[in-house]
Amino acid sequence: RIRLCVVAALASVSWAEPVLAQSSSGVSAGNFNAGSATFRATQDPAPPAQTPTPAAPQSSKVFNPDISVNGNFVGVAGKNPFETRPAMQLTEVEAAFQAIVDPYARADFFTSFGETGVELEEGYVTFPALPGGLLVKAGKMRASFGKVNTFHSHTMTWVDRPLVTTNLLGGEDGGNDAGFSVARLVPNPWIFLEATGQVYRGDSEGLFHASRRRDLSYVGHVRGYHDITENSNIDLGASYAYGHN
Repeated sequence: RIRLCVVAALASVSWAEPVLAQSSSGVSAGNFNAGSATFRATQDPAPPAQTPTPAAPQSSKVFNPDISVNGNFVGVAGKNPFETRPAMQLTEVEAAFQAIVDPYARADFFTSFGETGVELEEGYVTFPALPGGLLVKAGKMRASFGKVNTFHSHTMTWVDRPLVTTNLLGGEDGGNDAGFSVARLVPNPWIFLEATGQVYRGDSEGLFHASRRRDLSYVGHVRGYHDITENSNIDLGASYAYGHN
């Protein structure tokens, strides 16, 4: 299988004309003596220092977000009795809109355009500066179950998702639902350790289905990371998910 990934990025550019200042200093030369030369220069006194004007506070980028577009084209050859795919397919075109709302919040929205329609793949707000070192997200997002489920298709280094994602998490999208997530780093002197807890509405296609409002789904994830050498590392984790279907 061959995948062609096309990436396009859009950004806004602002231009300000430079302001040139010219000094009115004057220079006069001195006199020369036999066998040696002396040079004397006089310069007008520098103007008095001006009090700098405070810069205006920067506004948020909520109305001017960073925009990127990614296309994922997949070609298939050979035979596979367990899975049939067309010879060529544009699996999705993803448009990302990301912006810093204010110093305490960031918004990320990902819309997927496919041959079958348009879907909001993810849309959430992150609060990175809460007390206690907590990182909170709220919105529609991929569940932190395992390592690959949070990856978008164009960010993976292979074409297909692992079988555990397809068979255990209900298909290509995996666990993807509306809810909130709370994560925190666990201080220790040995490794990078992060614990994440998530609560979702309970409706994730192919995985969970909530028939009542109280039928929520829950996800827990613990990740440990450590660098062994400059070229190698170890990344371990454990995940837990509970829901109704």
